[in-house]
Amino acid sequence: MNQLSKLIGYAFKNPSLLKLALTHRSAQSKHNERLEFIGDSIVNLVIGEALYHAYPHETEGELSRWRANLVQRDTLAEVAKTWNLDEFVIIGPGERKTGGHQRPSTLSNTLEAIFGALYFDAGFEQTKQIILNLFSQRLSTPNIQNIHKDNKTLLQEWLQAHHYDLPIYEIIATQGQEHVVIFTVSCTIPQLNLYSEGLGGSKRKAEQDAAQHMLQKLNIVK
Repeated sequence: MNQLSKLIGYAFKNPSLLKLALTHRSAQSKHNERLEFIGDSIVNLVIGEALYHAYPHETEGELSRWRANLVQRDTLAEVAKTWNLDEFVIIGPGERKTGGHQRPSTLSNTLEAIFGALYFDAGFEQTKQIILNLFSQRLSTPNIQNIHKDNKTLLQEWLQAHHYDLPIYEIIATQGQEHVVIFTVSCTIPQLNLYSEGLGGSKRKAEQDAAQHMLQKLNIVK
């Protein structure tokens, strides 16, 4: 715990809060999910406020997209590695055996729980500063500008800018077993008489693939 406190840069007045924040539900009945609930709200607020002040000329939509990317599971899991959280997570032996302590979901949830624990132990302002320090590089202009829009968003924005109706996505086929299903999804723009198809291991991924093929037909992406 002392080693983790040094990495965080804060010595807990109530160390049991930090221990609770590190406790996965597979370890015991008293676990970190309530702290995670608080931490999720705090990191959204802190990152949202930072973006609001740092980029005064950006639209609400752009700020929302950047924030969503910065606080999504995989980003939080990467941030969690700054503190080597996989070494400190308190997790059940079965989960640890299958690598549960290194899963992005476990790492991101644990990080949010620590933010919740910090809030109760140190107060909002100190928690805010710790979060901002962790995200400082990701909040910088070059990194923000490299947060790309997904294919469906790009297609939707292009169609709206040119006053066309939104595309229609439909599942047209599924293949494989229940646990390994490949979806085929169509993307149609009736006004332009354009049609594309996409494949993916989930409906969402197949839609993104179909949207990419449609963007290629429109010469928006290569």
